Amino acid sequence: EEILETLEVFPEHYLGKQDLASRKIFELRERVSLVFHSVTFSLGSVDPLDEDFLLKVKTLAQQLKVLWVSDHLSYSSVGGVR
Repeated sequence: EEILETLEVFPEHYLGKQDLASRKIFELRERVSLVFHSVTFSLGSVDPLDEDFLLKVKTLAQQLKVLWVSDHLSYSSVGGVR
């Protein structure tokens, strides 16, 4: 019996990577539900949203069938620098 039912992961750790951890997250998804909690959307910033980053997160979320995606309402970039 599995003890862990849902796991929160940072999508930034897996975007565009082909490493062991990235492959393992797909295996893990077969056993537990996943939710994403990003820390780099910079939703409170004066910078525009990074639409390329958002698309990558959306694509990965769809591939992994995550339950939801969340982020801090924060100011985490200035002039495009994170």
